[in-house]
Amino acid sequence: MSHGQREEVSDVKGRLLRVATRLFADRGYAGTSIQAIAEEVGITKPSLLYHFPSKQILREAVLENLLTRWEARLPRVLAVATAGLDRFDAVFGEAAAFFREDPNRARLILREAVDRPVETRERLGGRIGPWVRLLTDAIRVGQSGGRVRAEVDPEAWLIEVVLLVIGTYAAADLAAGVFSNRDLDGDGRRELARRQLDEIIRMAKTSLFVPKEETS
Repeated sequence: MSHGQREEVSDVKGRLLRVATRLFADRGYAGTSIQAIAEEVGITKPSLLYHFPSKQILREAVLENLLTRWEARLPRVLAVATAGLDRFDAVFGEAAAFFREDPNRARLILREAVDRPVETRERLGGRIGPWVRLLTDAIRVGQSGGRVRAEVDPEAWLIEVVLLVIGTYAAADLAAGVFSNRDLDGDGRRELARRQLDEIIRMAKTSLFVPKEETS
C-alpha cells in the first residue's frame, strides 16, 4: 500500500470514528445502524465493514479512540496536578479542552454510563483511575498543608467536579434552550459553555481551598 493510500484509509477511518461517536451519543448503540453511519460518511456499507467488520468492533474502536485521546493529554494534566491554587485552572482546563474539541465525547460517556454501567465503570476505572488517584492524593497533600479544607472528601469532590464538566458539554443544547431567550449559534453555545465552566471552577475552588486570610 502506498503512502497516499495509507493516508486515505486513515482519513476514512477517522471520519467513521467521528460520525460513529456522534450517532452513538445521539441514538445509542442499539439505535444506530451500520448503514446510517456509512451514509453519513459517504461510503457504502461494505466499505465500512472493510474497516470495521462489525458494529461491535466499531463501537470498541470508538471507545478506544476516546480513551486514547484522553490519555494523550495525561502528561500535561499530570504536570500541573500538584494541588495549588495557581495550577487548578490548568488541570480542569485540560479536561474542558478535551470535551470542547468534540462535545460528543461527553455525551457518549454519559450514554455508555446509562446503557452499560458496569462495563463503563470497569473501562474508565482501568484507564482513568491512575489520574483520579493522583489528583485525590494531591488534594490530601493540600489538606495536610492546611491549604485545602479538611472536611473535603477528595474522591467524592473530584467525581462531582468531573461530572459537572462532562455535563456542561453533554447538555449544551439543553442549557442553550432553557437558559437563553434567543437561539444561539455555534459561537454562542461555546460562549455559554465557557461561562458555565468558569462558574464550575469558581465553585470548585471555593469548596476546596481554605481562604488565604485563614491560612496566614
